[in-house]
Amino acid sequence: MYDMIAQIPDEHGTCRPVSICETPGFFNNGIGGHFKDGQEKEAEISLKEYYKEEIEKEEDGTRKEWLIESSKKPFTKYDAMQSVEIYFNEKPSEDIIKMIKKRAEVFTQGKSKRWLNKQRTMKILGFRLKKETTSCEEIEI
Repeated sequence: MYDMIAQIPDEHGTCRPVSICETPGFFNNGIGGHFKDGQEKEAEISLKEYYKEEIEKEEDGTRKEWLIESSKKPFTKYDAMQSVEIYFNEKPSEDIIKMIKKRAEVFTQGKSKRWLNKQRTMKILGFRLKKETTSCEEIEI
């Protein structure tokens, strides 16, 4: 199986077998809150509450000025980067796909050694297989 895994360069040229990517049907409100498409009002309310609370906590200073200015900007949706891509050189077999799903499930049920041995709280929303294709068109020079 390991010879099937591709190493794809990231934006810095470092080759990696995986990366995070956007999750279809979800967005981020700019402060890490993830919402489903259609929940724009809830996301905007959450953002306004966040700015209100942070402004109240801050004493005068650069951060308070930045928070006030940021709170005045129009609401913007950002990509919700909640997915993990694994790069393969070829389509994995059904057995390998089953194994990946099982390992992902086991991972979510484990404890995080990095965060004081706390139980992980992530959920798997689903799995999808994407095929990347490139095309080439000859043009006249």
